[in-house]
Amino acid sequence: MPTPEQLQRTGNPDVAVVGHGFTGPDKRKIALALNQAFPGIPILELCMHSPEIPGADFVLSHSPESLVAAIEELLAGHRVRGFAAESERRL
Repeated sequence: MPTPEQLQRTGNPDVAVVGHGFTGPDKRKIALALNQAFPGIPILELCMHSPEIPGADFVLSHSPESLVAAIEELLAGHRVRGFAAESERRL
């Protein structure tokens, strides 16, 4: 796992995405490192059941459309809580 110093050398991201493939404790460690390296960065957690990162935005989906819609919402300054794609909101 990269250190906050290593993350800072990557530039200044607009948003961070933490994927499905991490355990809850690892997701929280990643979020902590991201917050230390980039205070205030929006973090989008991809999850299938319930979010693991306190305060992070999240998408309860695995569809690429939901991911893209959620990132667009975050970049527009909105919070994302659950399904981001318009078609999934109507389900």
